[in-house]
Amino acid sequence: MGKLTLLLILILCVAGNAIAERTVTVQRLDTDEISTLFESDRQDCLVGNPNPMNYAIPDWIWGAEQYTYIYDPAETCACPAGFEVEFVHMIVQFGAEDVPATFDAYVSVDGQAWNDELGCWYPGDSHCASDVTQITIDDAGIYDIGLPTPSCECMAMSYRYSLSYVFVSSFSSSPDMVTDAFPTPYVSWNDYGFGWYDLVTDFGFPGNILMWADAVCCETPVANEDGTWGGVKSLYE
Repeated sequence: MGKLTLLLILILCVAGNAIAERTVTVQRLDTDEISTLFESDRQDCLVGNPNPMNYAIPDWIWGAEQYTYIYDPAETCACPAGFEVEFVHMIVQFGAEDVPATFDAYVSVDGQAWNDELGCWYPGDSHCASDVTQITIDDAGIYDIGLPTPSCECMAMSYRYSLSYVFVSSFSSSPDMVTDAFPTPYVSWNDYGFGWYDLVTDFGFPGNILMWADAVCCETPVANEDGTWGGVKSLYE
C-alpha cells in the first residue's frame, strides 16, 4: 500500500470521525422573543431565509467555523436591477450554561459555484465582508447577532448568492443553532474545519438555518460570474 493511499485513508477516517462527533438533537422552540444586538437603519428588501424560527439544535455551534446559506434574491426581493446588502442577520440561542459568552465574528456576502459531482450550488468566494467584531452575550435567550456590511457593491438580481456567518472564536459551551421547519438540501452549509457539509442531507437538520440580509435596491450591478466545480478541478488535472 502506497503512501498516498495511506494518506487518503487517514483523511477519510479523520473526516468520518469528525462528522460522527456532531449529532443532531431537535427541540421545538417555545418563544418567538428575540433580542437584537445591532439594528439596520433601512431596507428596501430582504434576501436569504425569512421563515419563522421553529427548532433549536442544542449545543451545536462550536465556534472556529463558518455557516453559509445559499439563496436566490428574486425569491424574496423585488428590486428591478440589483441589490446591495447592508446588514446580515443570524439567529442563535444561548442557554443558561452558555452565558456569559464573548466571541469574535464577522459576516460576508458570497457568490456560489456549481458542483457537478453533487449537482447543486455550492458556497463560493466572498464579495464583501463586515469587520471582525467582538460580541458579548450576558443573558440566556434567542439573539439576532447580525452585523453591517459597509463594503458591499450592487449585485445583479439574476444570480444566486450566499450569506455567511463566521465564528472566529471557539466556545467553551456551545450555543444552539436555530432553524425553520422547511429542510431543503444544498442550501444550509457548515464548514468546521473538514470542508463543507450540507446540514440537511449530511446531518438531518429539521429545517434551514435562519440567516438573512437587509438590502437596498441599486441600478448598476457589477458583473458576476458563477463558477463551476468542474472548471476548478480542470485547473489541477
